Amino acid sequence: MSEQVDYDPGQVLEALNDKTDSDAANLSSAGQSLISGLGMPGARYIWSIFNNTVTNTKQNFTAPANGYIKIASAANVDVDLLIGGDYKATCGNNNGANRGLMFPIKKGEIAQIYTIAAGATATMANSGFIYAEGEKQ
Repeated sequence: MSEQVDYDPGQVLEALNDKTDSDAANLSSAGQSLISGLGMPGARYIWSIFNNTVTNTKQNFTAPANGYIKIASAANVDVDLLIGGDYKATCGNNNGANRGLMFPIKKGEIAQIYTIAAGATATMANSGFIYAEGEKQ
């Protein structure tokens, strides 16, 4: 049997002081800015999450937290990026300039890269995972 607890309305209101409304309308401009920045790329990262040599065999990386996948190709071969099994983008070299991209990824999602053409090999300039600002630990 559970015990009934009675609260004075003043106690409830006091407990709710300094709490954010569901639409965050009661936050200051600084508070709203803080919240909007939590999903932005932070300063913590993991580099070289994929092998530098990419073929048409998919390479996988599982995101350890919410953040961003970054890849840059140094080859004239197109490299596809999939996140969670969905096509996101193609990156490749054009006229000697490295081409890169960065996409958001949720914790636990799998990012995959591979070359589009069978038998093609691409050299990656770099790859990495950048933690979201709100993922500080």
